[in-house]
Order: sequence, then C-alpha cells, then structure tokens
Amino acid sequence: MDGRQAVATARRVVTSKLAGWLSAEDLPAVAVKLPSGRTVEVARLLRHETRRPEAIPRTSSCWVANKPTLDMDGLPTWAEIVLVQMLERHGWEARWLRNRSSGHDFCHGVGQPKPMPREAAAMLAKIDHRARKTGGGAWDVWAWKGESYLCLESRQHQGGDSLRPNQLAWLEAAITEGVTRYAVVEWTAPPIPG
Repeated sequence: MDGRQAVATARRVVTSKLAGWLSAEDLPAVAVKLPSGRTVEVARLLRHETRRPEAIPRTSSCWVANKPTLDMDGLPTWAEIVLVQMLERHGWEARWLRNRSSGHDFCHGVGQPKPMPREAAAMLAKIDHRARKTGGGAWDVWAWKGESYLCLESRQHQGGDSLRPNQLAWLEAAITEGVTRYAVVEWTAPPIPG
C-alpha cells in the first residue's frame, strides 16, 4: 500500500467513526480545491432530523434568525447544536462557532455561550489568524478531545450550498495547523404537515 492509499484508508476509518458518533450516513466525499491550489477530499455525512413547527425565541447570544428548528431529545434546537450534543455524547467537547464581525460566540446550546479551555481556544485562534490572511471563515462546529481536533460544517441536504472561498481558506488554515478530521454534515427533515 502506497502513502496515498494509506491516507485514504485512514480517512475512511475516521469518517466511519464520525458517522457512528453522529448517527449519520456516509455520503460520497467531495474533492475541493483550497486557495493554495491543493485539492483535498472532504467527507460528507447525512443526518435524518425531525422538524419542529415553532421558532426558537430570541436570546442575547448564541441565536440566529430564520434557522429551521429541529428536535433533539424533545427540545427545539438547530442542526449545529445537534452536532455539538452528539459529539459530546461520545467524549468530545464541542462548540457551535457563531461567527460575528467581532469574532465568535462559543455556543454550547441555543442561548448558552460557554468558554473553551485554553488549549482549544489557542488552536482556534491560530487557525483564525492564519485564515484571516486569506479572508477565512470558521466552520460551524469546533470540537476537541485531548490534542485531537475536529471541524464540521452543517448544511441542509440538497440545499445547493457549497463551501465558500472563505470557508475553504479556513479549512486550509486548519489543515496547516494539523487538523486532520473535518467533514460536511448535511441534514434532511421531512416538511411539517399542514
């Protein structure tokens, strides 16, 4: 087995574990071209969700208007928070990075900011600093377990949404800083009857 095959095999194992942690289906990976010209494969996963009819009431932090409300254990939430909670059930710590012009809100739940430990915050700051040189925008979920890091981008399945140039710049910065686990997690939910 040559080096490329070994890397591809290792990525499939990581993707399979991630799919299990997130109760998601494995979708075909997508090849993306980073700002440097390098091409990488980004894993894609699919989660089946249940929509809720009510909007989530406005809070002073960790809130965004017009996001589809999903159900998580009988409570209303958003797709990014579902990913945070699923990862934490499997021993990771995670935050939804609500991007703001002044930085990020580190969200543990809707309306629930929660600071990150120094090491995870320092790694995120290094990635943000490197990505800003190219206009990078952080992915939705930042997770860590010891010295292992993971970034996820949440997307509605078949929404026609693709990674934007600033997100590709952020991914390249994360890879340059040693992040080896990253995936786009798509979600689908049947429409609410009525």
